[in-house]
Amino acid sequence: MSHFGIHKNKRELKYAASHKDISDKRASAGGEQCMKTSEYKAAVAVTGLSAAGVQKLFGVDQTTTRRWASGETEVPRAVGLCLLLMASANVSVAQAEILADDTDVRLARIA
Repeated sequence: MSHFGIHKNKRELKYAASHKDISDKRASAGGEQCMKTSEYKAAVAVTGLSAAGVQKLFGVDQTTTRRWASGETEVPRAVGLCLLLMASANVSVAQAEILADDTDVRLARIA
């Protein structure tokens, strides 16, 4: 085996071990991940949302969006579903913001 091959295998093993650790944490936290990191990034790109847009739309801070994008923290199911619906139904950021603001108003009236 070449010197390069050994290093390549060590990197692959290190990646596999860290990926397994993340998967084990998700499994112990209650099951399947709703949205993979690559899916999150793709959905954000397709919808045209910036990191600041994600923060505003979902009411989270910069650290949270960074963690979702890096895979450090699992994307909440509701956020994943919303992004997928926005992407598949071609809902613009402006339309989503209007819906979100309108929902807040309706919920306030009910309460």
